[in-house]
Amino acid sequence: MNLKKLIPILIVFAAFAVGSAVRQASGQSAPQHKPRVAILDFDYGTVQSSSAAMFGNDIDVGKGISNLLVTDLVKSGSYSVIERAALDKVLAEQNFSNSNRADPTSAARIGKILGVDYIIVGSITEFGNETNKQNVGGGGGSWHGFGVGGIGHSNSKANVVINARVINIDTAEILAVADGKGESSRSGLSLLGGGGNWNGFGNGNVDFGASNFQNTIIGEATKKAVDQLTAELITSAATLPVHTMKVDALIASVDSGQIVLNAGGRAGIKAGDQLSVVRVGKEIKDPATGQVIRRLTSTIGVIQCTDVDDVSAVCNVVSGAGFQVGDHAVTPGTSPGAGSPAAAAPSSGPAPSSQRAAYSGPPASAAPAGSPPSAAPAGTGASGGDQPNFTAIKAEFVPGEKTIFFDDFSDMAGDEAPPHWKIRGATPELRVAGDTRELVLIGNRYDIYPNITGLPSNFTMEMDLFCEKGTVDNINGCGSINYYFHSKSGREEWLLKIWIGMDRGTEDKKSIEWRLGLWDAKEALGQKDLVTDWKQPVKLAMWVQNGRVRFYVNGDRVFDFNQVEVGDIASLQIDYWTHDATTAIRRARFAESTPDFGQTIMASGKFVTHGILFDTDSDRIKPESAAVLQSIARGLEANPDLKVEIDGHSDSTGIAQHNMDLSRRRAEAVKVVLVSQFSIDAARLTTAGFGSSKPVAPNATPDGKAQNRRVEFVRK
Repeated sequence: MNLKKLIPILIVFAAFAVGSAVRQASGQSAPQHKPRVAILDFDYGTVQSSSAAMFGNDIDVGKGISNLLVTDLVKSGSYSVIERAALDKVLAEQNFSNSNRADPTSAARIGKILGVDYIIVGSITEFGNETNKQNVGGGGGSWHGFGVGGIGHSNSKANVVINARVINIDTAEILAVADGKGESSRSGLSLLGGGGNWNGFGNGNVDFGASNFQNTIIGEATKKAVDQLTAELITSAATLPVHTMKVDALIASVDSGQIVLNAGGRAGIKAGDQLSVVRVGKEIKDPATGQVIRRLTSTIGVIQCTDVDDVSAVCNVVSGAGFQVGDHAVTPGTSPGAGSPAAAAPSSGPAPSSQRAAYSGPPASAAPAGSPPSAAPAGTGASGGDQPNFTAIKAEFVPGEKTIFFDDFSDMAGDEAPPHWKIRGATPELRVAGDTRELVLIGNRYDIYPNITGLPSNFTMEMDLFCEKGTVDNINGCGSINYYFHSKSGREEWLLKIWIGMDRGTEDKKSIEWRLGLWDAKEALGQKDLVTDWKQPVKLAMWVQNGRVRFYVNGDRVFDFNQVEVGDIASLQIDYWTHDATTAIRRARFAESTPDFGQTIMASGKFVTHGILFDTDSDRIKPESAAVLQSIARGLEANPDLKVEIDGHSDSTGIAQHNMDLSRRRAEAVKVVLVSQFSIDAARLTTAGFGSSKPVAPNATPDGKAQNRRVEFVRK
């Protein structure tokens, strides 16, 4: 037989033998119940510069290696791997940054949305020449032979070292680790040379699975490293517990026996699944607190799903009748509130962390078909008693209700300018750490302008800042921040000057200065020293109401002026003088302030608040909500005949079903606090959750999403 024809046969045989050896080494064939995983692009920051030098531009080698791993694991049959298109869609929806692709907490959140059991994340620690120092060349374009571009060496040797971690999506715990190392060397060839012709690259992409890459020296080393990593992950598959996903969906449509659910593949529903349809008949509430402690449910029938996409499912009736919109479709043997967290939790990404939603309901038993209603525990999360004592919190700042400007940098990419700010004189960067996203401003003296086209006569301002202390010349601190409020004529109407940890010679300014008009004009309203730890994040707030101006730092009132006369504000300029310090903005919000709760709801029948905030993935209310809750309680006390419905609303981020559930539980949490801490009669309060079904603004921007995340009080 011709040797050229024999070689491919030998390669195939060798690959089969290696595959058999791997299966024997693992001591098992593919598990009968396969863990369902998603593989994120590997982090390649450590090797980014050397790989860019090799290829001539920045190639995402992390994506290339993760794609190879997906192929290998699918072929092994040890894992059920989610398809790339579904993963990319979720990453785009959640604005998931490459900078935190290896962070276990962030990865776990993505896994919950995808409905997988585990997330595999990895890092590339070596990629290229063993020294990465000799004859680095190449550039953008195409290679038409072996010796052009890449890292040249008379005896080139490529090294690739990668590692991976298997992360539990419920706990972010790392359950297994695996490593892979590959080497390859050739005499007289560059790392991008080998047994074939390298046809080039474009747009920063290289197909790591293509033969023209795998036949190069670096390609061979990459394949060896991925194969070794795959073998270790196959061995780990046997030790991973497989989650039993529990579905809790809502019927969204009933049409001639065809049922449409508001959840689909992301919630763990597959074509062919049979689900029990359960109706909640009555809620049993604690008479002391008004908290739902049990729900009476009855089973209506059984449906079978036939057509499933990411967010919906079409099902046919197997048994039963009388199905209604709002009935629950659940995994047989469970009740509403027992849905799998893996199917439920949306990410904390683009939306503010205080408003992000995750499902957390305890399992409950469903009544079998034909049984009378049974009592099922109600999954109310933290709303029962795990709340701060809002009666003991000293607070008075009430955020405005109608959002004028909001930014938490959730729609900003790390390599782009902030879309809602004009920057002059500074280098802006996005920094992400867990749930924290912040606009970092690097420079000596610079100006920033939020995209504000006007402020009403009554408004509030909130800004969360963080200063990384600098040391330059005789200044030891973070410098100063000047807020210039410009009138429509362009004149500076107000000047608010904040010195942050400034130490200029003998001065020790940790102070605020406030003037009406230009720096050298009109009256200086006040100056005050602050006792503030500027090394920690600082919350600044201002409340302008009927000629009264109040300013707060970390909730404490610093200034309170009355009879302040000033023209309409058309724009805001913020001037920073920081020397070598770095200042970061974590959140900024301007809103129109409104009359108090009692006046508003008695006059219009509704009171809308954006000032009741919640912990991440929880219905636990944040302490900074105290002023709003106290104001609402005073209004209810002053109007003893007033009855209201408390409605929870969310933006469109995440799974609609679970936003609906969380908004209901958050509304219930507000009621519990008003009843248990402020002694409001529970009979005066009812609750409802609407999720994202009633938006008041488009969900396309952080500003619109901020307006949609709200609690409404509706007079009954």
